[in-house]
Amino acid sequence: MGELILVGTVHRDPEGYHPLLELLRREAPRLITVEVSPYALSFRLKRKELLEKVPGSVARFLEIPYEFRAAKDYGSKNGVPVLPIDLCTVSKRLLRESGRLLKGTHSSFKDDPSWGGHLSLARRCWEDPSLGRLFAKGLLPKRERALAFRIRKLLLRHPRKRLLHIGGWMHMIDAPYTLFWFLRDLAPRRLLLDPRDPSP
Repeated sequence: MGELILVGTVHRDPEGYHPLLELLRREAPRLITVEVSPYALSFRLKRKELLEKVPGSVARFLEIPYEFRAAKDYGSKNGVPVLPIDLCTVSKRLLRESGRLLKGTHSSFKDDPSWGGHLSLARRCWEDPSLGRLFAKGLLPKRERALAFRIRKLLLRHPRKRLLHIGGWMHMIDAPYTLFWFLRDLAPRRLLLDPRDPSP
């Protein structure tokens, strides 16, 4: 079976695009999957005109995720397929409160300057099994299993390709019922994207 690389990211990090694009150039995958659903992409494209009219935190939520933009830009230039593989049902639930979000009243989407703090937490969860298990409890096993099934199916269909999956860092925690856990028999390589790391 082909090689599998899991890239963990902090969603909506304003500095994430260019470092992710550089990572893709270094790893040179031949197939890319992204933790975003077709529904979520369509939802955002239809609201593109609102980006200049809403606060920065809301605009970042309504933008096409930098993970998908970087993957598409790399894929278009190098002839690499990029597939959105998240569940549309999950996206619909997460986007259900978009009306309040657009009015700027949803506290979950306030500006968060502590991106470095998110990365520090991600490292700790990846390195400390007990802490990782604690945070992984917030994930939906059904979603994790479905994402893993789709990635596994693609690897079986393309056994000689290097597949790189881009998604939130919590899904790559080494704990029961995470995406990483469901794919651990494939010995995936995990990379944490740190836009502020000066090393190449």
